[in-house]
Amino acid sequence: MSQCRICLENYSGTYYAGSEIRGRIECYFDDETTVRGIKIEIKCKEHNEWTGTEEYRDPTDNSTKTRHITLTGDHDVFHIKQMLFGSESGSREVSRGHHVYPFSYHLPYDIPSSYHGPHGSIIYKIKAVVDRPMRTDYEDKFIFNVVSPIDFNRMSKDLQETTSYSDDKTVCCWCCQGGVVTVELELPKIAFTPGETIPFKVNITNLSNTNVDNIKIKLRKTVTFRVTDPQSETKVDVDDILSFGEHGVGAHGEHTYNLTLAIPPGLEVPNFTKCNLFKVEYLLKVTAEMDSCTMDLDVEAWDIQLGHVQYTGTNPPPSAYPPTNSYPPSSGVAYPPPLAGVYPPPSGGYPPAGFYPPPAVPAPYSPGFASNGQEKTALMGPPSAPMDDNPKAREAAMGGPSAPSNVPDAPPPTYSEVQQASNLPYPAYPPK
Repeated sequence: MSQCRICLENYSGTYYAGSEIRGRIECYFDDETTVRGIKIEIKCKEHNEWTGTEEYRDPTDNSTKTRHITLTGDHDVFHIKQMLFGSESGSREVSRGHHVYPFSYHLPYDIPSSYHGPHGSIIYKIKAVVDRPMRTDYEDKFIFNVVSPIDFNRMSKDLQETTSYSDDKTVCCWCCQGGVVTVELELPKIAFTPGETIPFKVNITNLSNTNVDNIKIKLRKTVTFRVTDPQSETKVDVDDILSFGEHGVGAHGEHTYNLTLAIPPGLEVPNFTKCNLFKVEYLLKVTAEMDSCTMDLDVEAWDIQLGHVQYTGTNPPPSAYPPTNSYPPSSGVAYPPPLAGVYPPPSGGYPPAGFYPPPAVPAPYSPGFASNGQEKTALMGPPSAPMDDNPKAREAAMGGPSAPSNVPDAPPPTYSEVQQASNLPYPAYPPK
């Protein structure tokens, strides 16, 4: 039964930005096969989707009505192809039997992390293709997880400088001017990491005849999702990370508050580098709550940044990022592990007598499909695509972002979860 499958030799559940993907395509052909080429594709794709409405004119009664439509957004952050055998044109013969085609690819440093949100996802996928002219291709696919830490050592040092924000307003009550209220916010830096505690100051000068009843501090995270087809539209997901308050300041009074901002250690911090359809923003807001007849005064630090690696004043060389001795922990075996008696073949001749076709034992995960299009049972990893030329059907078989399914995708582990699974302190990246 002719087939192809992807075997990853250095995958332990997570690849890090900048690390190497190393593996091979294993092919078995029942007979001599004509192919154009054998290639590997590695893609990072962002996808959003939700249901919206649009107005249309009903020609039966010339009235305007509303109907539901599906809004989608798709964008390839990157898409690379490696031809391992042959080319995109012409044809050549491949002999019957077992063939192995190794490949490797270094992930870029400036890529997003895998992400699953309420309206979309960022997915990394490897696809192997045996391109057969005038015939259905043999294919295998594998979805893998990528963690791309936000390292403040690789960003502008301005993020580490003291930054101040202020605003004031003239308090009026029943058309009587009552003086000026000023709120000043001072941060030692604007780049934070989960688990970090940051001291900061708030100063309120109240020269009015009205009391400032309370002050409220709020750290807010906003994720924006965008679709483009058939029209451009956005949705936002708002999460108040922190919210607390302090006593106010009486009329003609002044007070300086020495406060701390404790970022939750388990906070999910997505990395949307080079994404067109996702954006994350953080806002630190200080509100001076006034008497009922006066509007509140807000001061906003709108340029807050959250990441994973604290600034240490050193810029680690590319060779040390990520640290290969710690992330991810090496299991010492290939992934998926080769089958005993199948690959590599036993010594004493190749192929050994009776070795082909392979014995009917379960593969580490679905190894592809035969020429008759029958699906193999998957034990690990995503299923391979059915044998047809419909891209959407193949995507649906993979349980991809555009595939309708009653079973929700399991989200990839967060950066902190990967660290906890490795029994490493947070944050411990890069190593000292």
